[in-house]
Amino acid sequence: MIRLLFVLLASVTLGAQQAPRDLILVPAKPAPVRDGVPRGYALIVGVAQYQNLDASKQLQFSESDADSMYRVLINHEGGAFPAENVHFLKGADATLANVRRELEEWLPSVAQPADRVIVYFAGHGFVQDGKGYLAPWDVDPNRLEATAYPMSRLGDVL
Repeated sequence: MIRLLFVLLASVTLGAQQAPRDLILVPAKPAPVRDGVPRGYALIVGVAQYQNLDASKQLQFSESDADSMYRVLINHEGGAFPAENVHFLKGADATLANVRRELEEWLPSVAQPADRVIVYFAGHGFVQDGKGYLAPWDVDPNRLEATAYPMSRLGDVL
């Protein structure tokens, strides 16, 4: 038994002293998405304090609501969306230009027809002349057509 133990220890020791081999590390490729398996993408927008609204019109919980939705979507027990697939605009980052870019450029560039797409907006909305608008951080309520995001456009994009 002692002789067998000595032989095993010698083998392990000699094996550990071998010259290094020429190994090439090749990065793994991401697994391809199987046909029919939808991916998930989301845009989360939360605005509480608006640049151009009176203090009485500011909101209290919309940004924390958006934070909660983000956490649910990326949680494996929630939406199980990959974090890189969930874009989050909050506060002063939720400008009309940024909202427009995310909705009209990013989402169409990544999402396929079978994918799950969620747009969550926590903030003010306005209705003018029968048309609905989402209010980004830099909205001017006196110039909605120029500074707010039309709901009709959202419907077209999605």
